[in-house]
Order: sequence, then structure tokens, then C-alpha cells
Amino acid sequence: MVALVSSFLASAIINTSPFALGAPDKTVNNETELKNAINNAPSKTSTIIALNNDISLSSSLTIPANKDITLTSNKNGFYKLIGKSDEYTINVTGYGMLKLDGIIVTHRSGDSGNGVIIHSDGQLILNSGEISGNIAKGVAIGLQFYSAGGGVINYGTFEMHGGKISNNTAMNGGGVSNSDTFTMSGGEISGNKAYNGGGGVYNHNGVFNRFGGTVSGNIQQSSSDDVCYYYSDVDSGGSGSGGNNSGGSSNGNGGSSGGNNGGSGSNGSGSSGGSGESSNGNGYSLRDVVVICVSIMVVVVGVVTGALFFYFKKKVSQIEAKMSKPC
Repeated sequence: MVALVSSFLASAIINTSPFALGAPDKTVNNETELKNAINNAPSKTSTIIALNNDISLSSSLTIPANKDITLTSNKNGFYKLIGKSDEYTINVTGYGMLKLDGIIVTHRSGDSGNGVIIHSDGQLILNSGEISGNIAKGVAIGLQFYSAGGGVINYGTFEMHGGKISNNTAMNGGGVSNSDTFTMSGGEISGNKAYNGGGGVYNHNGVFNRFGGTVSGNIQQSSSDDVCYYYSDVDSGGSGSGGNNSGGSSNGNGGSSGGNNGGSGSNGSGSSGGSGESSNGNGYSLRDVVVICVSIMVVVVGVVTGALFFYFKKKVSQIEAKMSKPC
């Protein structure tokens, strides 16, 4: 119960609009004002910057290390942040933090360039708005043409709680190319296209934790391909089940192994033999001790069960990711 309540509280806080927390710290009208606002923002302090209109960039917008920046729009709709052709619209460096809460990250029609790149130890949180209309810039390697992550390229941490990633294009991962940790609890990834793998999400040796949201209507060449998982070293074996003790004098059933990590069962053992209860002055009888211990165990088991529920839900999503749709 404690774990469940904590999870809902965390979700409510994460999805809170910045305007519910107060007015923006800075409003900007052009590229120069926007970049100055980011560079002058205090380190390790949340700063909300609101766009007053669409802004076209002459170079990538960089979120430096130790900056905590929220970009939003100073109106009910979404203003656009338009990237330069052949460049990332936004570049989140290591230890930089960016929250998108009400803008559209895009490129002009016909221009190439990724939406957002997140470097190792960088973090992106998408609460509302869009990352759309981006065509990943390709790099020729030998006789092949590689590009990934039309909307988002992630080498750090990416959390998606709302908003939309749509109409982006790449060789792999039209919407998102993930090589570290991508957690999706809400929002929509749709209408993206990849020529090789992962129209919606291309999970390349990363962890894709999906607890909600929608991934649908994405295309890989001429077929539907919302998510694909590529691992350079995947153990496809199942996991065994452990021994099952039934108490008393019966033996536990040994587990079976389905891959490299099959569990092994152990023999159950138990002994019975009643003993009389004793009481000494103000001491506790054996029955009292048992009741107290059982009560404590019930409380502990309740808390642990709640925590394990979320832990195993995460693990199951990771296992399904590896087993269900390989690239």
C-alpha cells in the first residue's frame, strides 16, 4: 500500500504543469534570448523558460551540464523550436536536464536533422508538446547508409509521461532510438517511419520500460513495426523455477532450467513436536511470541509485496522486450 501510494504521488508530481508551480522564470522572443536564458540559468536549479513565438535556430540548442531547464510556450497552444538543417534541434549534454512541457521540436519540411539527442548522463523528460517532423541525418559507412532516432536519440535517460512523438523518419528508430534507459508511462508514439528497424522505437542494447502510453501506427518500410529490440548478446533461454517446500517431512520439487539460468529446487525439511507453553512472571508465553512475530511479518510482507509488484512488473517488461520482437 505504501509503495502504491508513493507511485501515484510521484506520477502526479511529474505530470504537473510548470504553470501550476508558478509563472515562467524567463520569456524569450528569439534564438539569442533563448540561448542566453539557458546559459545564464543558475546551476542545479530548475528554470522555466517560455517561448513567446516560434523560434528558428542557426545552430543546435545545447543544454549544458548541471542546468535544469524546462521549455514551454507562453500561450495555450504550442510554439515551435525549429532546428537547423542537418543538425540536432536540441543537444542535451552529460549531466544536463531538459523538460519539454508545451513546445514542438521540429525541422522545416524537407530539411534533415534529429529532434533531440541525449548524451550519456544527460536526461530528457517529455511531459507535453511534440517532437515531430524530423528526418534523421544519415552517415555513410562503407556501402551502407546509417541513421537513427529521427525524433529522439537516447544515450542517457529519457522519460516520457505525456506528449507526442510523431511523423519522424530514420533508418532505425523513426521515433526513438534508445541505447540506455527509456521509461514510458504516458503519451503517444505514432506515425513514425524507419527503413530498417523500429518504426516507433528501436531499442539498441538499451532498457525500454513501458508502463503506459501508446505506441502504434508506426511503419518499417511497407509493414507495421512499432517496436524492435536489438541486443548484441541475448540469452533466449527461460528461467527455471525454484524448489517448493511444503513443510512437514515432505520433499520440495526441484526446479527446471529453460536456459542458462534455470533455478534448482531444494528439499523441504520440517519437524513437528508440540511443546508446552511456559510463563514466568511478567514474561510472554510462546503463544504471545508467535502472535507478535506473525503480526510483524504480515506488515513487512505487505510493504515488501507492494515494492516487489512494481519491481517484477519492470522486469517482466524487460524480458518481454528481449523475447518478443527482435530486430
